[in-house]
Amino acid sequence: MTTTRKRALFTAHATAIGLIAMATFSPVAAAAGVDAVESVNPRFGSDHVDRGVGRPKPTPAHTSPHLPGGRFDPAVWDDSEAGDYVRSSKPYVLNFDGLKTFTVTGNGGGPRDELKTPQDARKASDEIYESLSADITFNLDDGVKLIAQQIHAGSGAGFSTQFKLYVQDSSALGIFKGEGEENFALDDYPRLEGVPSNGVFDVYARVQIPGSVSGDGEINEKIFDLGTIKSGDTIKYKFINDHGVVAVRSVVGRNKVKFTYDMADSAASYMKFGSYVQAQDAESGCNVTNDLDCEYPGWEPYGESDNVEKTEELWRQYFSDSHIGKARVTFRNLVHVGGPLQ
Repeated sequence: MTTTRKRALFTAHATAIGLIAMATFSPVAAAAGVDAVESVNPRFGSDHVDRGVGRPKPTPAHTSPHLPGGRFDPAVWDDSEAGDYVRSSKPYVLNFDGLKTFTVTGNGGGPRDELKTPQDARKASDEIYESLSADITFNLDDGVKLIAQQIHAGSGAGFSTQFKLYVQDSSALGIFKGEGEENFALDDYPRLEGVPSNGVFDVYARVQIPGSVSGDGEINEKIFDLGTIKSGDTIKYKFINDHGVVAVRSVVGRNKVKFTYDMADSAASYMKFGSYVQAQDAESGCNVTNDLDCEYPGWEPYGESDNVEKTEELWRQYFSDSHIGKARVTFRNLVHVGGPLQ
């Protein structure tokens, strides 16, 4: 099915989602463990503070402001899923584009171009201090959805990721649908712009709710809306894991957000960052290979796959048909401190 046909089918439904989702915020998604979110986003009116409910403010075990580390050290990272990412080295400027490098892994949700913590160096997230900050520029085609940074859980944790930084020009439907959750309504979606393939990209963070398990039919992540950008825009971003307590500071356009959150723990967590493109239809949120049996009016999956080669073929076909060929993420002024190898 062509992109034009899908857009025509989606227009009325997308308008309804945008109106409802921007007017509400889920009591389910507003999970416990939040310290504060401060926003000057004009979409929220005046300064907005969301203090969370039900749990005390998380307290870091201890801070580590003087750990060794510097701006960027290539030796700290596993680059097996990255291409030629170093644009310059004095200072380091890093370029990633999942649609150019197109690394396909057996358990991935789309093509990637990322660095990650080496496997033999991974530790429990509550045992380390690690921070990453950068000015991040996004040059993206309309309809792109990607993860720019994440904390991935180790095997056996019951969930795949503890934290993800998303940038997407797609419907809010894809936020939960791709993870197998089903017992939710439109009121559970966060307040995002949420119009697919219109050149406006939502920037948001997803944090695993402690005690929850992915794929159990429930919403298991807290969503933090950081603002919106257009292709070519730059955000200021800082992520800190202080022994299991996440702190995020971001400046996205006029929107300034900061929050802390008691992150779900995993025995062998690891950081990844770059351009991890999601192979999801921008309108329906359905995975291109339909591995979760997603249904949506007008959506026709590209097929099913049981091997990496077939998966890559289907993904490339979808992105080509959708005129999506650029997902470049550039990191400048990158500072990485702590982590298992520093």
